[in-house]
Amino acid sequence: MVQVIRRAYLLGGFGREERSDEQRLVRRQSLGTNAAEKELAEVRPRNREGEAGAPGSACMEARRRECNNLTSKGTPIMFSHNKRLQYTVRVNECNPGLANLMLEQFGGPQGELAAALRYFSQYLAEDDPGRKDMLIDIATEELSHLEVIGTIVAMLNKGAKGRIAEGADDQAELYRAITGAGNDSHLTQVLYGGGVAFTNSAGVPWTAAYVDTIGDPTCDLRSNIAAEARAKMTYERLMNCTSDPGVREALGFLMTREVSHQQSFEKALYSIQPSFPPGKLPPMKEFENVYFNMSTGDGDARGPWNREPTFAFREAQPAVDGGDGLPQVKVSPDEAALLRDAAARLKSDSASDPMTGAMLGSDGNAVGAKARKGPQKPTQPDTPSRH
Repeated sequence: MVQVIRRAYLLGGFGREERSDEQRLVRRQSLGTNAAEKELAEVRPRNREGEAGAPGSACMEARRRECNNLTSKGTPIMFSHNKRLQYTVRVNECNPGLANLMLEQFGGPQGELAAALRYFSQYLAEDDPGRKDMLIDIATEELSHLEVIGTIVAMLNKGAKGRIAEGADDQAELYRAITGAGNDSHLTQVLYGGGVAFTNSAGVPWTAAYVDTIGDPTCDLRSNIAAEARAKMTYERLMNCTSDPGVREALGFLMTREVSHQQSFEKALYSIQPSFPPGKLPPMKEFENVYFNMSTGDGDARGPWNREPTFAFREAQPAVDGGDGLPQVKVSPDEAALLRDAAARLKSDSASDPMTGAMLGSDGNAVGAKARKGPQKPTQPDTPSRH
């Protein structure tokens, strides 16, 4: 399980002057752990009994515990890992085909890696303290979910991994095992040795294009809500593909967490007032609440999405702005002259009927080819040669 420590307390200066985060970080990194402990020991005699930070006080002990969260090089730990999973995974039977399907939530567009990086990138740019805290919490939990789903994939592939690595089966039998019965997991078994690949279930590699952050909270939170909804549906479909109770239980937990995150994002979105429409610029009033019926015929329907009082229903029409609907651009006189020259050079001769390569290579049955070649002599059958 992945955890984040967003602030590491620096030991220089306890009981004396207050330092900024940046100053404490520079000092802590320059001192190293041993030197910082020495400075802490020097500070203690200067603290009066009963003051915060005095020897034996809860405050000092808390700071000492924070010191233990530092590496041997004295650098603050910002990410830490607990080897226990956020949710216990139990797999009753190896199944490489199912493992291949699970990759959808490992390296797919709705998967945990895409979610973790999406929320992490939003956290870095977020200015609101509350939303910033929420985003890093959920981003870090998504990394823990990535570990859970990756563990499921690895455990489902255990048997196939051993068979391929050790060549335990006859070549033909091994080929049938990894391709038969509709099992399309040969990609991960052969290319990745049964390991966990950053691909989706179809073998498409993960791409940063899945991280669709745009930098406006009201847009990104809506995108996050939709992403959590899509992930919930993907987990639901994966659960329908297996009867393994341990796998279903772990997937059910991951699916449930998507629902929880969706609720958090919705609360964060609607705590921004107003939150619609996104951005700062107002829409054009004359078109803001207009519904254009752009597809006509059987199947036309009316509902709250296109009905009064929210919407004015209008049939499709060109030039709704009152203009002529034709594109217009202003160019300089020199550019206009060049454009006329190019148009004259590239003008088609509508009166011509040129011979084309297709006509030259045809068997004479094409209309244009017949007109040019005239009547054709009947072909004579080949006569056998005499010796």
